[in-house]
Amino acid sequence: MTVPDRQYELPRLDTRSYRNPLSYVDGIRRTNPDPFGFKHRGRYYCYSTDEHGVNVSRSDDLVTWEHHGYALQMPGRRNFWAPCVFYDNGTFHLYVSSVPEDSEDPHDERLMVAVSDDPLGPYQYVATFFDKFAIDPQVVRDVDGQLHMFYSTNDVTGLNSADAGTSILVDRMLDAVTLAGYPRPVLLPTLPEEVYAVDRFGDGRDWHTVEGATYLRHRDRAFLTYSGNAYVRENYFVGYGRATADASIHDLVWSKYPSDHDYHALISRNDRVEGTGHNSIVIAPNLIDPWIMYHGREADEELIPGVEQRSLRIDPLFIDGDTLDTNAPSSEPQDAPALPDLRDAFDDARLGEDWVVLEGTWTSGDRAATTSADRARSLAVNALRIESYRAEVDIAATLDHAGARAGIVPVYLGPNEFVEVLLDSGLARITARHVTGNVGVMLASAPLPRFDVTKFHLVGVQRLFDRVTVQLDGIDVLTFCAPEGPASFGLTAHQTAARFSGFSLTRHLQLWGESLALLPRIYAASRQADVTLDGLAALGGELELVALDDRAETVTTHDFELMSSTRGRIRFSPAWLDDQNQLLVEVDASGLRVIRIRGGRRDELVHAPLAERRFSVRTTVLADQVAVHAAGRGVVVPMRTAGSSQRMTLLTSRLRAYEATSFNGPPQENEEEG
Repeated sequence: MTVPDRQYELPRLDTRSYRNPLSYVDGIRRTNPDPFGFKHRGRYYCYSTDEHGVNVSRSDDLVTWEHHGYALQMPGRRNFWAPCVFYDNGTFHLYVSSVPEDSEDPHDERLMVAVSDDPLGPYQYVATFFDKFAIDPQVVRDVDGQLHMFYSTNDVTGLNSADAGTSILVDRMLDAVTLAGYPRPVLLPTLPEEVYAVDRFGDGRDWHTVEGATYLRHRDRAFLTYSGNAYVRENYFVGYGRATADASIHDLVWSKYPSDHDYHALISRNDRVEGTGHNSIVIAPNLIDPWIMYHGREADEELIPGVEQRSLRIDPLFIDGDTLDTNAPSSEPQDAPALPDLRDAFDDARLGEDWVVLEGTWTSGDRAATTSADRARSLAVNALRIESYRAEVDIAATLDHAGARAGIVPVYLGPNEFVEVLLDSGLARITARHVTGNVGVMLASAPLPRFDVTKFHLVGVQRLFDRVTVQLDGIDVLTFCAPEGPASFGLTAHQTAARFSGFSLTRHLQLWGESLALLPRIYAASRQADVTLDGLAALGGELELVALDDRAETVTTHDFELMSSTRGRIRFSPAWLDDQNQLLVEVDASGLRVIRIRGGRRDELVHAPLAERRFSVRTTVLADQVAVHAAGRGVVVPMRTAGSSQRMTLLTSRLRAYEATSFNGPPQENEEEG
């Protein structure tokens, strides 16, 4: 199969838009090389390279930023490169490299860590990891809670006769300031496009650069983006490696996409932007969509040696089966990162109108909703009643001699039936309890080792019909069954002065792996077919699936797999009125086609090759238009969708996963179709 050209413009669906490079509220044009995006208490922070310290900016929506000066400066040091920040149990850890003030040798960059109790800083130096060149850290927490650091050095392949250069390694961490000391090479130089300089040291060897690792896990796949070539040159690019996520991060086996010896950039220069590279990945305010944050220079501006010209940019990142896809680098106006269905920064003096206070005394302000400890119980619930969603809120509590208990109510059906999840300082546990008629039944419980309840911790929830998964600081800690049906979401505390911050909720469901057993709630099949952990396969004849309800005002993603390169076939209609009037996505060995059928007439809108047999089709169905994103292409089709449904026919192919997210942006005005 052919790897497609992935540079394209996205269709506009939302009235909220932005344009790269990103802007600042003071109107000043700023540079942000090597940007690292980080979210805390509902706000985004961007840390970036600077000669004199680590730049820090803040945003509520990823689009408009406010500059806050330097998060870290150190007397006697300069050239602070490629910072990243990791939050752990109340402490912000900033990782960055720098050189002595009197050094002109970039190989004197030393990787260090500093700490603060405020994401804006100031940060205080703690330790230096190595007495050797080391740059571009990223600290990530694995699914089991183990910390790992990715970073780059020269000494893995620096003495090689071929492919000498900078490489990416990973090591476990004993804690947030201590490496285990067992580094493992992850991505090494293998491509001529990664050459930093020809015959750099006069010994005939070309020097390569593979740097700037960013880790992303999606279901059973892991991705690692990296930057190659020279950051000062026009052809600096972002590529990525892939691994099957079947082991610890330290032990994953990586290969570049499409292979270690075939070049394909995820982001590279175009006629408007050059020097594109060094990215991080952040999740949109809707808690669902990944966005890639990177720097680039305006191609029509003269490159001035010694003058910083790299500016901050973001673009949507699509996970297409087992590959990544983006329209970056973009320059035209496009849809802004999606907002959640519910969001509360708790900046007003009273709780927002979406909240109903049922028990206790609540106050609001300074980005937190606060309960009083003088009531046996405090409870506020949201007025929206839904069945499947993703939500998050940061929680901290005041600890006294009697302890502290605070948490969430992921399912509130009424005063006589609800589920509450509590952080309990005395037991050092997180618990889930189902209460019916004043009788409580324990559903799940997990320990909270070295947990400081007085510091903010991120509590995330995924509700999927009767299944609830609770995350604490990004790690799954509880999974249990709960009552079904539309329900409210609530915040609660028991005789505890607690603070709740950065609340967001988006209607969302994802069926994959074990949760694919719930597929019959979404689709009805034309004949018997078995769902396994790998998906719903159509073997021995065609299998037709018809959606049980419409997907209006919804973004859906279907992950498919052609099980045969010659016989596999998929016909998917995201908006089906009848056989003579529909939008159709057809896939077979010849590629992917998007076809508009109106009055029986077929108009082919897109015909694109498939990169791999596993791929995704993302569709947005609005009242008067349908957007399709697949095979590195995006198209919007004007059509009235009232009364339409989704359906598909599979042959020697498989539906691997299904995802649906509410579209909460108002549609743009479109010309009426004829």
